[in-house]
Amino acid sequence: GDFDSIDDILLFAEEIYEQGGLKDPIHAYRRSEDNKYVILGGHKRIKACRMNLKHHKDAQTMIPTIVEPKPDDWVDEMLIIEELNQHRTYNDDQMLERTEKLLKVYKELERRNKRPQGEKRVWVARKLNTGIKKAERYIHIVEGRYSRDQTKLTRKKENLCREFEDVRVHMQHKLGTKVKITQKTIVLSYTDVDDFNRLMELIGCGNVVNE
Repeated sequence: GDFDSIDDILLFAEEIYEQGGLKDPIHAYRRSEDNKYVILGGHKRIKACRMNLKHHKDAQTMIPTIVEPKPDDWVDEMLIIEELNQHRTYNDDQMLERTEKLLKVYKELERRNKRPQGEKRVWVARKLNTGIKKAERYIHIVEGRYSRDQTKLTRKKENLCREFEDVRVHMQHKLGTKVKITQKTIVLSYTDVDDFNRLMELIGCGNVVNE
């Protein structure tokens, strides 16, 4: 993950140092061709620990590591990496980057006749650890169906409120009072009891009998 800025990693390194070193193990597998270890989850932690070695004489030199079996291929490796990093927090750009990777994996699984069960967007949402609507939005952007600017998550709300605007103005004229419309409520203003009764008459609730 090249998702983190140097400042992020510096802060993280200090946290690790202050708590007496890294407790959370990283995940890696051994490459058979050269016997080197490949990190699956924990790039940021390794970078942070390397920084600490430069800055502190008593920094941790041994890092707890879980050695995983070697993934079958790049698809398997990418799915393991996604799973290990699932619970980190990501911004929009990072989520798009992850979606792009997942769609490549999905396409390859389809090609191998190993398509995951269920809908693509549900599978992606589960891997991203996010809602289906959000995942769908990321998929649409990655697939080029529309640009990011068109799909800010607020877009629907704005449209809704714009449509409401005509209704609101119409109601204000008709009822002769201030009207506010939000996504789930209509608010009518009144000045006193007489005004309240007048409004009740207008909306057809005038003959309510108090029991």
